[in-house]
This record gives sequence, C-alpha cells and structure tokens, in this order.
Amino acid sequence: MKISRLFRGGLVLTVAAVSLAALLVCLRANGHTRAERNTIALNPSPQSSYLFRFDPNLSVFYVYTLSVGSVPNGVAVTGTSPTHVWLTEMGRNVIGHLVYTDAEHVSFIEYPITSSANSEPFRIAVNGNDVWFTERGANRVGRLDTTTGQITEFYGNGLSPNAGLADIRVAPNGWVWTTGQMSNKLIRLVVTSTAVFEFTEYTDTLMIGPFGLAVESDNSIWFTAPDAHRVGQFTPSDGSFLMPFGFPSSSMPFEVVVVPGYVWFSDLGHNSIDQIEIGTWSIVNPYGPVSQPAGLASASSNVFWITQQDEKGALGRMVYTSTTQTSLDYYPLPTSGLRPTGIAVAADNGVWFGAFSPFRAFLPVVMRDYDPVPPLFSVQMYGSINASTGFTRVVEAGAKWIRFSVDWAGVEPVRGSYNWDSIDASMQTMIVSDVYAIATIVSNPSWAAARLNGPVTNTVDLQEFVGTAVARYPQVTYWEFYNEPDSKNSFGLNGAGYAAMLQAIYPVVKSANPNAQVVLGGLALDWFLQDGGGGPFDKNFLPTVLSHCASPCFDVANFHYYPAFRPVWEPYGHDIIGKSAYVRQVLTAYGYNRPVINTEIGWPSASTWGSLELEARYVPKAYVRGLAAGLPVVSWYGLVDTDSSNPGLLGPGLTPRPAFTAYKTMTSLLAGERYVRAIPPSETGSARIEGYEFSVPGHSGRKRLDVYWYDCPSMSDASLYVNGTPVDCSTTAPLTINAARIAQMDKLGAKVVLNDGNDGRLDERVNIPVGVGSSPIYIDYAP
Repeated sequence: MKISRLFRGGLVLTVAAVSLAALLVCLRANGHTRAERNTIALNPSPQSSYLFRFDPNLSVFYVYTLSVGSVPNGVAVTGTSPTHVWLTEMGRNVIGHLVYTDAEHVSFIEYPITSSANSEPFRIAVNGNDVWFTERGANRVGRLDTTTGQITEFYGNGLSPNAGLADIRVAPNGWVWTTGQMSNKLIRLVVTSTAVFEFTEYTDTLMIGPFGLAVESDNSIWFTAPDAHRVGQFTPSDGSFLMPFGFPSSSMPFEVVVVPGYVWFSDLGHNSIDQIEIGTWSIVNPYGPVSQPAGLASASSNVFWITQQDEKGALGRMVYTSTTQTSLDYYPLPTSGLRPTGIAVAADNGVWFGAFSPFRAFLPVVMRDYDPVPPLFSVQMYGSINASTGFTRVVEAGAKWIRFSVDWAGVEPVRGSYNWDSIDASMQTMIVSDVYAIATIVSNPSWAAARLNGPVTNTVDLQEFVGTAVARYPQVTYWEFYNEPDSKNSFGLNGAGYAAMLQAIYPVVKSANPNAQVVLGGLALDWFLQDGGGGPFDKNFLPTVLSHCASPCFDVANFHYYPAFRPVWEPYGHDIIGKSAYVRQVLTAYGYNRPVINTEIGWPSASTWGSLELEARYVPKAYVRGLAAGLPVVSWYGLVDTDSSNPGLLGPGLTPRPAFTAYKTMTSLLAGERYVRAIPPSETGSARIEGYEFSVPGHSGRKRLDVYWYDCPSMSDASLYVNGTPVDCSTTAPLTINAARIAQMDKLGAKVVLNDGNDGRLDERVNIPVGVGSSPIYIDYAP
C-alpha cells in the first residue's frame, strides 16, 4: 500500500503505510462557491469505501482507501498529536482505528466483531479508554477497551428486541445513551461491570423514529425524530420530555449538536441547517440551501461542518455570525457519486468523515459476491413511506428494497406544476435506513392521457416528467414503467405502443442518470384474454414488445407471479423458478440478454384460498426459489393488506402476521447468502423434498445452511386443486443430514440443536425427528 501526495506539479512524495492506501488531493477554495480542484479519479466500485480528512487551512483532502465493502458510517476523533480516528465499518463488522500524526505518518488497525455474522456496527462514541458503538444488525451495544483490544457486547436486560439502534453518546456522568429508531425509545445503558449492566428505555407519544443524539454538560439529552418531524429534549433527572419543536411534514431532522445557548440540527427534508435557541425555545429560520445535509459536527460554537449526500457528494462549512449573517462554503469530494456519512472534527480542526459508493450493479453475479446486504428481499408499499405506514416494520423485517408508486397525476395535477413533497419525504426515509427504491411510474394525469395507465396523448409530456423525476432522485436505480402493462386496461393488445413509449423515455432516463435502469412494467403474464377464462391480460404482449422494441429500449425485464398459476409454468421449473425460466427463454428468442426481476409475489392470508399459516410457509419458499432462479429482486405483495384477499405481512393496525416473522427469520438466516445448488433427491431421499444449499457467514469464515420442505403434489397439479386453487397437505418425508451436529430452525425461528446418535447410532448422521413437511425448515451445519 502507498500514500501519495498529488499537487499541480505532479507526484512529489511516496512513502509506505500500514494496511491502508491513501491519495491526497489538493482543492483550492474560491469564496463561497464550489472550490476548483485537480482532476483525479478514485474510480469507485460498487463496494468502494473511504475515510477522508479535510485540512481547512490548506483546503486539502486526504483520501484513505478502506477495504472493499467496509461502508464506514460512524466516525469519532480523540487526541491531538497523534490524532486517533475511530470508525465503524458496517459492511465488514469491524471497528477501525487510524492513528494520524501527519500526512506521511499514518497507521491503521481493525478490530473484528466476531460474535455475530450480522453485527453491522453503525454509530460510534469515545469515552476515555472505551469506544462505544451500536450494532444495528445484532441489536447490541458494543464496547471496545482500547487498552486490551477486547470487545464486550451488551444486550437484553431491558433492551427491546429489534430496537433498531442508531446514534450513541456518552454523558458526562458515564451513562451511555442510544436511540431505538424502530422501538421509538430513548435508551440508557449503565454498566457496573462486564457482567452487571442494565438498559432503561424512555418514550413519549411524539417520539417516532428517534435517530440523532447530543448530550449537554448537565447530562440532559437532545435527539431528533425524523419520522415525527421533531427535535426533542430529555431530562434524565426527572424523566421529562420537552418536544415543542415540531416542523412541517416535509422536514426531516437528522443529526443534532449542542453548543452554548443553541441546538443545531441538519434537516434532510428542507436541505437546511436549523437552529433552536435554548431557553426561549425560538426556532430561527433555516440556513441553506445545503444539498441533502446528513452528518453535522461543530468545530466551535459558530463553525459547523456538514456532509452532503447529494449525487455529487460534498463537504460543507457554515460559519454563524448572527441570525442575519451566515456564510456557507462548499468543497466537492475528489470524485462524484460518493455518499459521505458520519463526521467529526479533531482538535487540530481537521475534519474527518467516511464515504462510500452507494451504486450497485444489480446483476446476479455481482450480488452473489456482495455479502453485507442481501439484495433479493423487497416488499411493496403504497402512499407515503414513514413509520405510520409501516416503514419501521420493513427495516425490522430485513427487507432492503421497497417497490412504491410515483403517482404522476399526484405530482403534476396541472401541466408544468410539480409537487414532490410526499415523494421527497419518502425517499429521505429510505436513504436514512439504506433501503433501496424501485420506483413505479403510474397514474397518468387526465390532461396527459385518456387512460390512467395507458398511452399518453403527447409523448413529450411523459418525457418531461420522467426526466425531472429521474434527475431529482439519483439514488433510485430501478425505474419501472406502469404496473402490469399487459392488462387490457393499460397497454394490453398494444405491445407496439408500449415499445414505442419505452424507446421514447429510454434516452431521457439515461441522460438524467446514466446509472438508472429502465425496467419493464411487471407483467402479470397469466390469466390471459386469449384463453377465454375472463382474464384481462394479453398473452402475446411480451413477444410483441420485444419484436417492436429497438434495442436497448429497456435494461431489466420484470414479471409477477402468484402460485395459483403454478401448473402453467411447472414444465419450466418449480414455481417462480419455472416462470422466470420462461421469461428468459422468450427474451433469448428475440435476442435480448437482460437481467430479470420479480416485483410481485405472494400468497393470500385469508378470504379466497389462503390462510395465515400457508402465507407464512410460502414466504421462505418464494424467496429461496427466487435465489435459486438468480433473480436480483423478489418483492412481496404487499407489506399491508389492501383488501381481504391480499397477502399482507402486516394486518390491521400494522400488526405483524406469522408471515412477517417468517420474513424476518429468513432475512436473518440468509444474510450474506451465496446460493450454492439445489439438493438432488439422491441426497434428500425423496423426489418430493425440495432442498437448497447456501453458504452464509459463520463464526469463523462461512458455513453451510440448507432449506428444506415437502412439496405437496396438490400445490402444482391442477387436477388436485380444490375449487381451482392449490391446497396444502400433511404429508411428511424422512430426512437424514450428513453431519455430527446441526441446528434445526422452523420458519418462525424456533431452534433445536440435534446431535449424532439421536437415532440410536453414532454414524456422523443426524435424523430430523419428525421428517420434513410442507412447512420449511432451515438446517445450520455449524450452530
């Protein structure tokens, strides 16, 4: 590894470094405009991660390249010479420690968190010899003893399950405070010894989705509640909340800092930095604009540094003189396309912050190699995306994608007049939690088209809207055009018209965001008009589109699947595997080599032909088969019921159903999965047992995890259907696992450890006691 210094005159010095590569880039400030800079390409890959130091005196960036997939999030700084920089590497379950003496004297060491394969260390704070951090994936608070290098984790003892731990701070009295973004709690940890500790949780009806934290010298706590559009204060001595600081629904208070007399916070919704005067509680007009301000740190009582998460990525400095005099300087990062995250200011005024590339190359081969974020798991949501509509449940469930609608008629009810407030707020909610969006353009305005989701009168109107939307939301990679366009009520029987629409918007999308992917509207591709069964869908739609679509026209193919139609696709493979194989076969026949995704799948929870139990059973079946089919995205329809026949993971009042628990269990066990193979009947012992092998992170390296279930004939054979719909069976088949010790988990996460000899013989084989039935089980080979 090398550290290089690059000035206008060229490369002047190269020295050795330990475990870290660095590039130093010179920037020259120019008043309050974006600084001019040398051109240098970091060439970020989909998993590029960096630690930055900015010298405000020289306007110089030092760029330290971290290990692939690190995803730095929290940053804390202590010391003067040398400066100690601590950071969470969320993607690699590591705490990083950089010791900085000067540009040529840097060392770096990492402390792995080995107790959990899905720790996901998030935010960080330092108190003396202790480095504290939240583990978002493992629902724990960690402590690194810097004198011994030992990590201790604290969990349970009063801490809510799946709290969604976010920010963390240590008060002067030594109490550790964190926010429970999912549990809507302010959480205190008091540690007496390694074995003696206690969590205490506090809440208020107005505290929804608490995130950022700051502590005052008197131990009082300030916090942001982005989902409630509020900032609040908590007084530990009497347990009282003060939350009069409400803002418009478009506001998203994020990070918060306290200086003498004032509270400052970044507002992602308003693109501003806002101020509250302590005592008078007056809210000063916001300062800005600051493009997507995320991290916020104070260098003094009137100098603040901001990480800006817009599509270019920048560092901002705000100098506050009075309510009427404030200056803003902007320093672009050495390359665009990076997402800067946590930020801290050192005693020498050096500004430290992490950054990573949020770009994902959404192709199956790439995703098999990206372990920290399982890419497959998606859910459908409608309307605004926030805590009140179930978003916190999405994060709790482990979904990494949300498919949601961009309602053209709602955004542009009058031609040329846009209102993005609702979508802005939804998008920021997803950005904060690192959930990705599949945006579906739907609902033409009446002034633009005669049909709600059909051809428009003037293609230019659609082009203008799409170009504006794609440019406004560069973080959205997948743009889907209309839902089930093969319906006779949409573009059905007019595949040529749909192809012409795609050809018209494709260059517009690429011009607005070269990384954006044009996605075919999810095709129902079942219940066909031509079969005389009363269905609304055009059987010839996909071939017609492909034959009229001048390449490239679209980037990603897309289909929907419901198991009532399984017999149609069974000749091509089991369940969703068969339908995805058919879609690929049609694409190939017309010369298209495109990724294929699924944006609707589900099983009714009640009403027509489903049940809560069958819905829960189908969740792992659908996604495991989707992984076996190499689908980059599979989206459950939906998060919440839209009517009594739909397969929502949540019931009335956002109450979790068994399917929700099955979803959460699945994402937890398959976190960081790599699909290996379908297990043949020669190993399962039965042609009716479906089994799939995965490699997942283990305590040391990777380990094997299998998923099995008995595939009832009445699920795939139409002659065995009842009233035209599939039915379950109670049949089981014996299964023996070639291992000396395993853990068996059911679909809801109940676990039992089984050892060799449970059948009376010591033969390095474990029998599953009651065999395998229609309800899926997971087998962990290294529990």
